[in-house]
Amino acid sequence: MAWASGVARRQGLAAGTTSSSSFTVRASAVGYASSTSTDEKEARAEVWTPLWNRPACYNELQALLREGRADLGHRQASNGIEFAEAVSSLGIDRGISGFVRYSLLKRRGDSFVALPSGRFPVQARSEADLVRNLEPLLGQVDRFLSRFKKNEPPARFASRRREIDEAIYQLVLTVYARAVIAAVGRIERLFAERDRTKDPKLHAPLSGLDPRWLLAADDGSLKVRIAAALASIGPTDKVGSLRANLTAIDPEKPWSWSHGQGQTAWTGHSLTRRLANVLHRRMMDAERLQCRANPTWGGIALRAEDVAAFIEGGLDESLIEALLFGFTLIRRDGQETCQNVKAELRTRWARPVIRRVVPRSWALLKHLFLSTPVTTTGGQDILIRPEPAIIPLLCANRVSNACEIASRRLFSAGLVPTRARIPDGENGTRIAAALLVPIRRLSDLSKLVLHREEDHR
Repeated sequence: MAWASGVARRQGLAAGTTSSSSFTVRASAVGYASSTSTDEKEARAEVWTPLWNRPACYNELQALLREGRADLGHRQASNGIEFAEAVSSLGIDRGISGFVRYSLLKRRGDSFVALPSGRFPVQARSEADLVRNLEPLLGQVDRFLSRFKKNEPPARFASRRREIDEAIYQLVLTVYARAVIAAVGRIERLFAERDRTKDPKLHAPLSGLDPRWLLAADDGSLKVRIAAALASIGPTDKVGSLRANLTAIDPEKPWSWSHGQGQTAWTGHSLTRRLANVLHRRMMDAERLQCRANPTWGGIALRAEDVAAFIEGGLDESLIEALLFGFTLIRRDGQETCQNVKAELRTRWARPVIRRVVPRSWALLKHLFLSTPVTTTGGQDILIRPEPAIIPLLCANRVSNACEIASRRLFSAGLVPTRARIPDGENGTRIAAALLVPIRRLSDLSKLVLHREEDHR
């Protein structure tokens, strides 16, 4: 009787819900195994039934059910995803310990059943605040999708959009942010591959993720580290950030599209080949545009052992690629939050994930692809430029030839590389890709492949 439906305005329920019953919102087809793309269209609603573990009098119960709402900032939750966000950020503060979620779905022909869709505890989660940071970006995506005829976007876009909702739901339920960034990255890649001359159009590139997503997504894995470091590669003079190589944004005005394909170079049959092509394109553009330094500077740098583990292989490269596209949407505007996040990551990632032997070939070649000068023991700074032939040689697995060229270039620059013949191998493309990753503690790398001046004398 207390749960009797009432007037939506009196109960303070969100506009547009399918029912004026307490704790009832529009259905979101996420969070249960049998979810399908048609559930949101055909489902009547979903009901979040409250649980509490302390005594309550009948008047309190009536007041709770009469209000029957969950606040999300300054507005009310209108669907299942928003209700989950509100619960996680303590939008419900009436002594409720949790909710059991029921979805009113069409099953067995035209019959509707109340499907239990899980139990959701009420507790504060800082990651839930980050979800609201996604709203402008997802609003931009949804407006784009709504412009398709009959409001039916291509299946690949609809699937990726639902994947984001599923990842958000799991985030506020289990504090698992990496999947959200990967899902956002996959839909960003669809936009990168789409012909921008076709209607409907995305009027501006996606952007604006909070830098704290980097901390939330950090699960201690090497995949996150590699993707974050690559995505942090910024512009150098007129060569744009790494994102300009992934999608056709203007290198000098990344908030707008470029004319034509710009500096895009994301081609190849594998992640490592695509990264190698990006490095090759960036070095060619740097020479053509007369950049003052190699365009490989990144705001997030890794230990050489982490890069060695990437060269060794065995990682989920499709996930790295999705995270890379997702991380490129993070704001890098030099604000205090961004600087604090970088400082925290530098502390977290001071040690490698797993100890690995650093390949001498990569250590030698990396000295030609640094964004900063190499400092000799005598205090002299030497900026080294690579030979254009090195990356094609590596992609052809002619590692020995590439290292011979690198040794001659280092020697002509005034450095003394160690004399050790490096054999050819089958990981030349992986070495080329790894040359793009920003690294820290260059002095440790130099000790592997360069003689000290006093030793040479």
